[in-house]
Amino acid sequence: LDAAVAEFGQIDILINNAGVGIESDFLGLDEDDVVRILHDNLLSTIYCSQYAVKLMQKNEGISKIINTSSNRGWEWGGRAPVYGAAKAAVNSLTCTLAKNYAPKILVNAVAPGFTKTPNYDAFDAQMVESFLAQTKLHRWIRAEEVAEAFLFLAKNDAVTGEIIYVDAGFRLK
Repeated sequence: LDAAVAEFGQIDILINNAGVGIESDFLGLDEDDVVRILHDNLLSTIYCSQYAVKLMQKNEGISKIINTSSNRGWEWGGRAPVYGAAKAAVNSLTCTLAKNYAPKILVNAVAPGFTKTPNYDAFDAQMVESFLAQTKLHRWIRAEEVAEAFLFLAKNDAVTGEIIYVDAGFRLK
């Protein structure tokens, strides 16, 4: 962030795009596993947002923070309860920061569902089908569709405190 300020004079938009380490064996997690999942999916968003807000408060115009959440942060984490809890906390953080820093800093999140990425290449066909069957559209989400939600939030000055679910209707099941 300091390098961006040195180059461009200020930070207008921060996108916290962290999300790794979906666990599959909750009972097998040790403390290091839990800390890593929380750090990668929640704490990094907290620390980057904290630093960015300090910089953004000096800006003349509207600044934006856009967090990456997940459909697993909505109601339940599925087979990834720690990951889901971290993303639910990102949702809470998003709304809290939006309330605390509006109207100068707008804070929102994008919560993708099952997005076709190399991450899913290791899953067998039956598992993939079970994922897609959980959605109303019965298909993968394309990365471009997720990117469009980020672009919408980056361009719009009338939205704050929202989580946009790009989940192919996962929450409607």
